[in-house]
Amino acid sequence: MWWTLAASITASATALVIAFFAYPWQKKKDRRQQLLHEKRDAYRRFIEVANGYFMRVAIVERTKDFSFLSEHYVEVVSVSSNLIIYAPKAVIKACQEYSQSLFEYGDFVQSELGREGFAKRSNASRDEVFKKARVRRRAAMLSIREDLGENSGREVTEAVNAFFVLTPTEEDTL
Repeated sequence: MWWTLAASITASATALVIAFFAYPWQKKKDRRQQLLHEKRDAYRRFIEVANGYFMRVAIVERTKDFSFLSEHYVEVVSVSSNLIIYAPKAVIKACQEYSQSLFEYGDFVQSELGREGFAKRSNASRDEVFKKARVRRRAAMLSIREDLGENSGREVTEAVNAFFVLTPTEEDTL
């Protein structure tokens, strides 16, 4: 009979431990995982949209068809705002610089092609503006990968370098 009492006390104590310690700990861990998932989605979406805009500007250079560029500009601005929610200051800065260099490149191309209402933001050449965007794209991707913390700094750099090959001049500007 005493074992029934001991068993019920043990079961009650176990339930209390789970209720007051294990459950909140697991809930906190689950929330961290959810936030990491949301952060990855925000980063993925930013890179996807920003790189898409970059490619669209290059297409405009060849086709002189501006019709689809404005809506993609708005999309880059929109997804950039999600970074404010999830990203640390260093990532926000790198992504903001990338966005700004993209818009500078887009304005340059549209100005060169005579689109009304667009002016160059600097006296830089097309190659300088293009390379600046490439360098900043790489910096944004490095910053994002480092923030996700999956690899060491060297592994992150090697992974990004495998995808984005820069000239020695571009490397020097990083």
